[in-house]
Amino acid sequence: MEDEEDYNLDPEGAQGMLAQLTKQYTGLGEKSAAARAEYEQSRAERLRMAEEAIRAARYGEPSRAEQMFALARAFSSPKQFRGLTGTLNNVVPVLGGIAQARRSAEDQRTQALAKLNVGYADEAAMGKIDALEAERKGLADLMRVYGPLAKPQKRRTALSPLSGRPVDLDTGAEIVPPPTGAVEALVAYMTDPNNTPEEKRITAKNFERRFNVPASEYLQGGV
Repeated sequence: MEDEEDYNLDPEGAQGMLAQLTKQYTGLGEKSAAARAEYEQSRAERLRMAEEAIRAARYGEPSRAEQMFALARAFSSPKQFRGLTGTLNNVVPVLGGIAQARRSAEDQRTQALAKLNVGYADEAAMGKIDALEAERKGLADLMRVYGPLAKPQKRRTALSPLSGRPVDLDTGAEIVPPPTGAVEALVAYMTDPNNTPEEKRITAKNFERRFNVPASEYLQGGV
């Protein structure tokens, strides 16, 4: 038996669509998580390299050789006063200048690191992650629509005041019981272990389309 697949708003069609949406939603979640992990790893590595470069930058701080040269020149410079007082008078300003240069360099490093941690981001990578999350949100909205539709709805029936026969309140169609032979054939087919679940599903669907009644009404335990 062949049957054309469709995804209309009956419970079976909605279940098929919901299954597809769920699969896509899960796949996008995995892609988004992988992209975010890759982004965080790459960002952490770039930050580490940038921080090392900032800490290595001198920002005007004199090197050890420059400091020793400045001190040596201070010791050898002419003294305004004799003895230790004269030496200190030459050396102290140099030491003060070195300390001030160190403080200034450290302040600049701190400011550079603060700006780095706040603003260092890969806009292209974040755009990819945002696009995946937006697509997931759209799928989630569709899943919320198909979720209630995928639940089998119990048929509402009543007796027609005109004919006295049962009718379907949702379609207005008169409910005519299928022939006994058709019901027996359905039961036999559905209970045959040689038939696959897909073949049984198609048979039940064709039965419902032909007789406009749920196959589950004639099968113990449903379809």
